[in-house]
Amino acid sequence: MLLYSTLGQCVQKSIHNTSKYNSCIYTTRGYSKLGAEKVKSKPGSNYSFGKAIGILGVGGVAATLVYYLNTQNFFGSKNKNENILNPFNFNIFELIQKEGLTSDTFRFRFKLAESNNQKQNELVHKIMKSGVWSVDVKDHYVQTFRSYTPIACSLDKQLFGDKNSVETGDFFEIVVKRYPNGSVSKFIHDLFLGEKVEIRGPNITFPYFLSPKNSISMVAGGTGIAPMYQLIKKILSEQTNHYPKITLFYGSKTNSDILLYNELVDLSNKYPETLKVYFFTDNGNDIPLNSNNTKFEMSPHINHGYISKIFIESVFPKPDNTNIVLVSGPPGMMKQVCGLKASDDSQGNLQGMLLDLGYKENMVFKL
Repeated sequence: MLLYSTLGQCVQKSIHNTSKYNSCIYTTRGYSKLGAEKVKSKPGSNYSFGKAIGILGVGGVAATLVYYLNTQNFFGSKNKNENILNPFNFNIFELIQKEGLTSDTFRFRFKLAESNNQKQNELVHKIMKSGVWSVDVKDHYVQTFRSYTPIACSLDKQLFGDKNSVETGDFFEIVVKRYPNGSVSKFIHDLFLGEKVEIRGPNITFPYFLSPKNSISMVAGGTGIAPMYQLIKKILSEQTNHYPKITLFYGSKTNSDILLYNELVDLSNKYPETLKVYFFTDNGNDIPLNSNNTKFEMSPHINHGYISKIFIESVFPKPDNTNIVLVSGPPGMMKQVCGLKASDDSQGNLQGMLLDLGYKENMVFKL
């Protein structure tokens, strides 16, 4: 079908014809270079063709028509296949495991199956292999959704030869923090095992593998660790003798709020020359900034206070087009480090500490 080849060509072309990740067209989410508007749909429906024309403009009408006509027959607009990922329609997924990580954050595991349509499977695999991907989870009571980045997926073994995973079964997992005014987060937290929820995806969030870098610096806060952890695992699962240098700064309110602590420590122990992890909490222990901070053989170090400009300047590689800084976390942290995303969910202007330190917009990506 045209859909599969066209999507791959669009993603490849958008990356290689620009110097910025944030200029690429995220086809599966209805993003455009200028608008980056999320297209919402009712359960089981495809994206509105008229809406897509408005987003893409006249120049994108032909490509949009190809997507629209093909998806009608390719995925089936009325049929919700259970536990099968689909980047264009919401399908039904069963919750099979629920685990508390902190007082307000849980890990949710959903059952996963593959489609009988090989072309659909190939498209899903292509999106996953491009880099960081997410899913949309819908609160069907109020017909709204929110995106979450899976931290684990059984397909990783098949697609990446994930030698760091010991999990069995077919599933994917997301980490969700419950917010007092968060409709979708409260909806997910109230689910019981065996209940079913509408999910759409995978969605391309950050196509890293289409333009790899020599080094990756990461600044994460709270549940913003999810996309970082997903990408770290994928990179370290590659069969290669040359990994990029990965440096992660991860900030949390308290020691008990650190998510995926053991998993990150285990990976940094296993790949000490590739992955360096620095934890920051409000009640951590003060330690001097030196080269021993990232040696976890005895005990991981937790720094006291916020991630500062001094730490970034001292540890991260100097600003360079062969390196990239990824940032994901709560609004306050984003504002201080790199500036907030724009209201339309596009990257927005680079601000904050990274701008002050000489980084350019094409060297930073906000997740």
